[in-house]
This record gives sequence, structure tokens and C-alpha cells, in this order.
Amino acid sequence: MVRAPAGWKDRLARLLILGGIVAPPLFVLTFLVEGAIRPGYDPVRLPVSLLALTDRGWVQTVSFLVCGVLTVGLAVGLGLRSDPRGALPRLGRFLVVAFGVGLIGAAVFPTGPGGGYPPGVRGSSADDVTPHDVATLVAFASLAGAALIAARTAFQQGDRRWGAASALTGLVVVAGFALMVIAFSTRNDLSRIGGLIQRLTIAVGWGWLTVLALRAARASRIAHLPSGLT
Repeated sequence: MVRAPAGWKDRLARLLILGGIVAPPLFVLTFLVEGAIRPGYDPVRLPVSLLALTDRGWVQTVSFLVCGVLTVGLAVGLGLRSDPRGALPRLGRFLVVAFGVGLIGAAVFPTGPGGGYPPGVRGSSADDVTPHDVATLVAFASLAGAALIAARTAFQQGDRRWGAASALTGLVVVAGFALMVIAFSTRNDLSRIGGLIQRLTIAVGWGWLTVLALRAARASRIAHLPSGLT
């Protein structure tokens, strides 16, 4: 029998965590660029998901898929780590997986036209609940839950700064998602800035995920330094 080399789990974990560092900013960069160059698209008013439509929709679809897969990998990497410092509990890692699956679902089940985009295409009723809507709910709810679980763990370990940041992230994601639902489902004052609300919510939530991965990578490096250097 061929044995796996010593430390292979740690090496694989570091690779998967690296993917978790890269995925969120890449996702944000993609929708910022695409939203800025798409004819007829208003990033302040319209949701990110509409970028998956038209002949350039494949760019946003791939972005959903890549971020989703790498985020699932991040959760696996966190579970493989041999060093427990700053680790996310099992339920938190499960929610990170659910977040990634939600993004993959958003790619597999694209949203329909809406808000006048694509130009000249009639949108569906805002009252219709689609598989894409469910995938979006899963993603945001799971991310908020993971942040709140991380907050509880951090407070228990005496890390008040990370606990406060994680708790605030969870609350912002919940509040932001609620405002998004209001903005995108009915015509009201929030409808004019629904896209901006969503982007700010994503920036906070996805940013927290990047910091989580960075903290995990740093903890792994410290764990492998010689004892006299830690």
C-alpha cells in the first residue's frame, strides 16, 4: 500500500484555504467590472444576478461557480487543519459549505429578466419565487449564520475583536438581505438603490469570509514554525 506523505492534510488544507482567500475578492471584482461595462445595466439599482443574462452572462455565471466551489473548498480546508486555533466549529463550516452551494445554485438556476434588463425584454412577476431566489436565500442566510457562530466561538476564546467583527457582519448581512428583498420585490424608495444595498452587503459578507480564510492561513503558518519562534 502506498502511504500518503506526512503532512499531506496540512498542505491540502493550506491550498484550499488559499482558494478561500482568493474567491471573494475575485467575485466582487467581476461584478464591479461587468456592472460598469454592460450597456443598459444600472449597478446602483439592479441586482448582481442580472449580469448572468445576455451573451456576456457566462462571465457572471462562471464567477458564481468559481466562488461557490472555492468556498466549499475553504470549509473542507478548515476541517482538515491540524491546528485548532481560531477554527470555525463544525456547524459553522457546514454553513460555509451551504453558502458555497447557494452560489453554485445561483449559477445553475439563473434569474429571469427584471427591472428593465436586458433592455427590451419583459421581466417576470416579482411575486414569483424561483429556484434562483431560493439559492440566494440559502447563500445569504448561511453566510450570516456562519459569521454569528464564529462570533460566539471568538467570544468564548476571549478574542473580542474578531467576535465583534463577526457579530457585526452577521447582523449587516441579515439587515442587508432584508432591505434587498424589499427593494427588489416592490416599487418603493429603496428600489432606486437596491443594487447598491446588495453590493454593500456582499462587500461586508464576502469580505468577512476573506478575513476568515486569512486568519486560518496565518494560524497554519504559526503552527508550523519552530517552537522557539512562536
